[in-house]
Amino acid sequence: MRKTLIDLLQLAFKTSKKQQESQDVFCDITEHKESEKTALQNFEQEHQHRIEQTQFMAMLAHELKTPLSVIRMTMDSKSTSPDLLSHARQAVIDINNIIDRCLLSEKLADDQIQATRYDYSLNYILNNILSGFCQNSNMSERFIIHVETSFNIQTDEQLLNTILMNLIDNAVKYSPPKSPIQIHIGTDTNTNSIAIAIQNLVGKASYPDEEKVFQKYYRHKAAHHKTGSGLGLYLVKAMSNLLGGDIFYTHDQTSITFKLCLPI
Repeated sequence: MRKTLIDLLQLAFKTSKKQQESQDVFCDITEHKESEKTALQNFEQEHQHRIEQTQFMAMLAHELKTPLSVIRMTMDSKSTSPDLLSHARQAVIDINNIIDRCLLSEKLADDQIQATRYDYSLNYILNNILSGFCQNSNMSERFIIHVETSFNIQTDEQLLNTILMNLIDNAVKYSPPKSPIQIHIGTDTNTNSIAIAIQNLVGKASYPDEEKVFQKYYRHKAAHHKTGSGLGLYLVKAMSNLLGGDIFYTHDQTSITFKLCLPI
C-alpha cells in the first residue's frame, strides 16, 4: 500500500513537472510571437515613416523649384519690370505657405494642436477671409455668397480660419481664371450641422481622386503647374475633425465642391 502511494506521488510529481514544462514552452512561444508582432509593427511604422520622409523630400524638391527659379530670374534681371516683381513676391508667398503647412503638419502629428472653442459670428470670420483675398487681387466679383441666415458658432477661430483659407485658396488657384466661386452657408439636416460649401468650376488641374484627395502629399498630376505642398486638404481634414466636424468632396460634370460640416 505504501509503495503504491509513493508510486502515485512520483507519478503526480512527474505529471506536474511535465505540465509545468509544457506551460513554460507555451509561455516562451507566446512571448516569442508577441516579440515578433511588436518587431513587425515597429518595422511597419519605421517603413511608413521612411516613405513619408521620401514623399516629403520629393515634394519639397519639386514644389520649391519653380518659385526659387522665379526669384533667381528676378535677381539676375537687369531691368526688373512690375510684372516680374509681382511674380517674385508671389513666389515668396508660395514658399512661405509651403513652410507653414509643413510646420502645421508636424504639429498635428505630434498632437500639439488642440481646439479652444469660443462663440464667433461665422459671417464675420468668412468676411474677414474674403476681404484678404480681395485686397491682394481683383477678386471681389468672383465670390458669390449665399447665406441662409446669420450664424453664431462655437469654434476655434484660428483652426476655422486655416480650414476656410485653404479651401478658398484651392478654389481660386485651381478654377479657370475669372470664373465664379460659389460659397453657400446653411444647415445640413442629415448631420444636424452648419454646412459651408465652396464650389468652383473645374480648371486645368481636373478632378482630384476621391480616394486620395485628403491624403498627405497627394496632388493630381495635372495640378503641378501650380506651386503647392499636397498638405492643404490633409490639414483641412485633420482640423475639421479637431473641431468635431468633417469635410466632404463631391463633383459633377463641370464643378467641384468641398463641404465643411461643423456641429451647431
